[in-house]
Amino acid sequence: MHNMNRTVLIVLVSFGLTPVFAQPGWTHQRDSLLHALAHSKEDTNRVWTLERLGVHYANTHFDSTYYYANAYYQLSQKLNYPTGVVSGISMKAWYLSNQPNSMDSAISLDLAAVRIARQANIKKMLGNVYNNVANLYSEKKEDYASAVDYYLKALNIYEQIRDTRLSAMASCNIGVTYNSLKEYKKSYFYCLQGLTTFRSMKVDANRSAFLALADALAGMERYDTALLVLSEGKMMAEKTNDPDYRQGILMRQIHIYTVTKRLPLLKKASEDLLVLGRSVSSNGLYQGWGGLSDYYFYAHDYERASTFNDSSISETISERELSPLRDAYEREARIELAEGHLTQFDRYTKSHDSLADLLVSDKILKNTQELEAKYALDKEQAQINSLNDEKKISKLTLREHRWAIWALSAILVIFAVFGVLFYSNSLNRKRLFLSEASLQRQKIIELEKERQLLATRSVLIGQDEERERLAKDLHDGLGGILSVAKYSFTNMKQNLIISGESALAFDKSMGYLDRSIQELRRVAHNMMPVALIEFGLDTALQDYCNGVTNSGVMQINYRSYDLSDNSVSPATASAIYRIIQELINNILKHAAATAATVQLVKRSDALNITVEDNGKGFDVQTLKTSTGIGFLNLQNRVSYLQGTLDFQSTPGKGTFVNIDIPITTS
Repeated sequence: MHNMNRTVLIVLVSFGLTPVFAQPGWTHQRDSLLHALAHSKEDTNRVWTLERLGVHYANTHFDSTYYYANAYYQLSQKLNYPTGVVSGISMKAWYLSNQPNSMDSAISLDLAAVRIARQANIKKMLGNVYNNVANLYSEKKEDYASAVDYYLKALNIYEQIRDTRLSAMASCNIGVTYNSLKEYKKSYFYCLQGLTTFRSMKVDANRSAFLALADALAGMERYDTALLVLSEGKMMAEKTNDPDYRQGILMRQIHIYTVTKRLPLLKKASEDLLVLGRSVSSNGLYQGWGGLSDYYFYAHDYERASTFNDSSISETISERELSPLRDAYEREARIELAEGHLTQFDRYTKSHDSLADLLVSDKILKNTQELEAKYALDKEQAQINSLNDEKKISKLTLREHRWAIWALSAILVIFAVFGVLFYSNSLNRKRLFLSEASLQRQKIIELEKERQLLATRSVLIGQDEERERLAKDLHDGLGGILSVAKYSFTNMKQNLIISGESALAFDKSMGYLDRSIQELRRVAHNMMPVALIEFGLDTALQDYCNGVTNSGVMQINYRSYDLSDNSVSPATASAIYRIIQELINNILKHAAATAATVQLVKRSDALNITVEDNGKGFDVQTLKTSTGIGFLNLQNRVSYLQGTLDFQSTPGKGTFVNIDIPITTS
């Protein structure tokens, strides 16, 4: 609802008028306009009276808007008044954009208005219609790339005519749209540019751009600055008593508090949003319940976390809101995993993946239908043009029968020109269609890669958490039991009188028990090394390599440069440790090597890892068809870290592995 109102206001601003349907005295203003219309002549004043009536009825009598738009469009044509023609076409396009299955027709009308405004050199009107086309692509078709293109054209026009207010509006629109494309740096630049201009004019900030500025900052992980922006917006929302605006601010605060783990603030913002959400929209309820669920999850109160998340699931199912439901399923899967309920974790993970696939499929279907509709519309328009040409030819031939030879020659020339133009236009449309289809396929591939990366990330995080849990259970649970048993048997031996042969058997059994305890500790350490948790990546890898060397199986030379124990985040450190562990295990199992070198070099923004051995080597081409779990895990972990993996090996000459990983310390 908030987005639709914003679209209406922007469209009406394009006509150079102030929307009047929300103002007091609506009936009085309507009667004044009708009185002026009754006494007006057929001139440009009558055109603008009809336009004002169309705007006046925009939110109360929708069909009347189209009636008046068509009336002053026809009058403008009769008067040869291009400004009125452009305005009438654009208002009719806005009307059609709010009708079912009429979006392509609305865009075609606006593009026709663009051609007329360009030919008549009406620059401000041309900029306004560009803005309208961009609105339709952004808010109705969700084609954000096309929207940015037309917003930039509008901005260029406004800057040429030095209209500061409209330039600021276009900059804000561009910033909002770049956020939808996840181009956060560009969004930040344009939002800041537009808002700064509005502020210098002492005009209230564009609220959509204000929220988009906070989103852009959060997207760039500048969370503290984003919170400062939202704090200012919160004061504005409370000052103007705007619940929609306040809800948008709270939703963004909850996201940032969740990412940065600011739990008390997360709880307060979520509770405020729930109170507000009951009177504004269901979106606030989803976010509020989700925020409280995250709060109790991080507080390890999984029962309450699940209770709030269940409320979110029930509400999203009843409202048929698929995206929030997908997120709620993902949250519930995480809770079940934390509680050790693997069956429930698997069930909710499958539900999340199914919804994610459904949303992607719906997006693909929508894009395909839009391409088909556009192709059908172009084909229908071509047929209409062809029929109109034939009708004109027949009419001219009958009227100019006396000069049939001359007329026929002229018509053939005209027809040939039209044919060339039509053929050229058809080729251009075909190229455009193929280009758009290619772009849509690329977007689909990117969405699928993103979905696979998220799935990989969830699996790896789940594996590490499960390793850590099992390691603790083995060490603290089973390890403790075995230690108590050993102590009991030792005391028992001291208090019993047994034969020499039985004493030997007893000591042998105690030896087995000692080896069992040592083996259990080794397994627990491999699953989640204590050194990695307590001292960091560098110390843990040094400890691991020394352990392999001390075992006598293989000599490992470990080196690191500029790698402090706190220079890599825990999640990244765990993944890197598993990568190197997997590479060393592969050398021990397959390479028949006597020595290996592990080297880590920390740069300002990346970590370079090299692992080299003197083993028997292999043909790297076999990796392309490898189905081994070890190599697949290795690839998944490197992909999760957004790194690159390169194997270099020749049979008989050892193997060299090079990995580059971008690094952040957050």
